[in-house]
Amino acid sequence: MGDISQPLVSVIVPAYNAAVFIGQTLKSLLNQTYRHFEVLIIDDGSTDETATIAQNFIDQDERFRLIQQPNAGVAAARNHGIKVSQGEFIAFLDADDLWHRENIEKQVKRLVVEPESVGMVFSWSADIDQKNLWTSNIRASPYYGNIFPIMLVSNVVGNASASTIRRSCLEDIGTYNTDFVNQQAQGCEDWDLYLRISEKYQVVLVPELLVGYRQLQGSMSRNIDDMNRSKTLALKRINEQYPQVYSTVMQWCHAIDSLQLGKKYCNEGCNQQAWSAVSQAYKTDWAMTLCAFGSYSLVSQLLWQSTYHLFTQQQSANEHSMEVNAPSSAQFTLNNRFLIKRYITVFLLQLFPENLLRSLRIKWIHSQICPDRHFPQSVSLKTLLEARLSAIHNSYREFYNGCISSAHDASDHEAMQV
Repeated sequence: MGDISQPLVSVIVPAYNAAVFIGQTLKSLLNQTYRHFEVLIIDDGSTDETATIAQNFIDQDERFRLIQQPNAGVAAARNHGIKVSQGEFIAFLDADDLWHRENIEKQVKRLVVEPESVGMVFSWSADIDQKNLWTSNIRASPYYGNIFPIMLVSNVVGNASASTIRRSCLEDIGTYNTDFVNQQAQGCEDWDLYLRISEKYQVVLVPELLVGYRQLQGSMSRNIDDMNRSKTLALKRINEQYPQVYSTVMQWCHAIDSLQLGKKYCNEGCNQQAWSAVSQAYKTDWAMTLCAFGSYSLVSQLLWQSTYHLFTQQQSANEHSMEVNAPSSAQFTLNNRFLIKRYITVFLLQLFPENLLRSLRIKWIHSQICPDRHFPQSVSLKTLLEARLSAIHNSYREFYNGCISSAHDASDHEAMQV
């Protein structure tokens, strides 16, 4: 069980028909350098081999437990895990995501030295595909401390697999809201929780890419209306408590969503829908859309794809789309032009006024809703650039290697000395 003098971490893994990836997810837990944790696998009514695969890990390691329940949604599954867990710290890992083997160690190391006013710690995430390969997209917000003003506009934590939370914090602010699934509005349950945490607590950051956040090609099946309802539900309480910022914040959020949706459509080859999403972003928030490098990058990509389809046979276009959207590891290793383009993009990002405008907006929100609290802190530009360049350098290398590889077997690794 590891050194019981160290804080117990409860890792909750909600799983619904997760047989394809859950074995790799649980192995990334088995190889954690921090040893004093329990794993609660909440099988949310799966009909595939999820439970069988989970049982294999239970047979190997007494820290793993399987809890089965009728299908009730991810929020209810996580809440059930919280209820039966015993740890001082609680972390969530979705059944298709991965943790670098030092993720728990580094998060706990930060959290144990912080006062009770710090309720949560999170790490940065790197997007991975179905083959566990980095895609060069990262979720690396530089902000920490009082992140509440920023959380109103965007979930800067990134995803549910990125955080570790004090049990006392959850006992204070409550657990996941199950109303989302009841109203067919799933998708923003974690954002809702982080809003409630950041409203009352400080949040610390481990500024490293330690979480593999799985993004699957062709995974646009979620209904857009459901996502909009989910975001509206997450911000409902904000409308009640801070009506002076609600309408403006919702407008900014819708513009961000439109650009993100446009990028997804573009990657899927749905150019007409992508153009519509970009147009909506300009109509909703023209200032930020004009200031954002991402909007110009997206428009350039759409123009290229549209022109390409005009002068190329459909079969060739499809082959090109496969090369652009799902390249192999070998292609990316050899394609120096791609890497150079990505490196240039990172530095061009610093020239656009997007960050300045975002900072001004955060200051305005801060002055309206929590002027008595400290302004959000941020890591240095150097640290952020290093993370982005690291993601580019590792594009289409296997993230999974960092989850399981070690100079010596992780099972022999002694518990971290805090």
